[in-house]
Amino acid sequence: MGIVHVADFASAVALINAHEFGNGVSCFTSDGGVARAFARSIKVGMVGINVPIPVPMAWHSFGGWKRSLFG
Repeated sequence: MGIVHVADFASAVALINAHEFGNGVSCFTSDGGVARAFARSIKVGMVGINVPIPVPMAWHSFGGWKRSLFG
């Protein structure tokens, strides 16, 4: 799991949305409002809130996202 620290919420959303693959991301927070805003703001295939995202193997169904070429 890669962990990236950012200065603020807007920086996190911008970093995630700028990534060319966008397969999935997790957000760990105790603030429900932040969790909902995070899930609505990002453009990825899978979102985990306070849980890691599943990492499927290539033969499992996953439609892919952006330039992931996966699915």
